[in-house]
Amino acid sequence: MMKIAHRIGLGLFLSVILLMSACASRQSNLTIQDPWARLGVAGGNSAIYLKIENATKEDDALISASCDAAMMTELHMTQMMDDGTMKMEPQEKISIPAGQTVELKPGGLHIMLMNLKKDLKTGDTLNLKLKFEKSGEIEVSVPVKEP
Repeated sequence: MMKIAHRIGLGLFLSVILLMSACASRQSNLTIQDPWARLGVAGGNSAIYLKIENATKEDDALISASCDAAMMTELHMTQMMDDGTMKMEPQEKISIPAGQTVELKPGGLHIMLMNLKKDLKTGDTLNLKLKFEKSGEIEVSVPVKEP
């Protein structure tokens, strides 16, 4: 009877280890490159830019972000309107197609930091959490710099 209980326990343990390693390998296939944040003042807004490389054969999507330096963080797209003005619109998600790199850059897709908790100065580092539809959460250190 003890042998059966021991084998069941060992089987459960190995199952958990396999599941954890599968999740970890999925995250490692998304690579975050060249992150940086704009300067900002407490109470104001800023933005984070970066590249997301999806080396998998499966589409994914960035569905949310959070940052320790802001009260609120949203995914945004800057668009040129017909009258020549620029407009920012919140995005429900940002698609990251399989085998491609998506760039979040000034004048396009970006992560909007709203109601900053503190001034963002050159040399500061922000803690950013990115949440993906399939790959889960990835934490990124983001340096603050001038464009």
